[in-house]
Amino acid sequence: MSRELCLIGHPLGHSMSGYIHGELFHLSGKEAAYRLWDIAPEELPRKRDELRRLSGFNVTIPHKIEVIGLLDRL
Repeated sequence: MSRELCLIGHPLGHSMSGYIHGELFHLSGKEAAYRLWDIAPEELPRKRDELRRLSGFNVTIPHKIEVIGLLDRL
């Protein structure tokens, strides 16, 4: 089963996370995809259902505080 994970933030053009995680998954033999998902701050609340379908995600600026309101638990 392939897992789908991502980094959410805005902007993400400078991030190396996609490359780094992709290589780590490959080297460890894990079937997983890691992508960058640039979400503008005003769009974050509307992305809740889509985020729930992922296996997991990392959060960076500017969403570190606002994402707490979208979580079931910390």
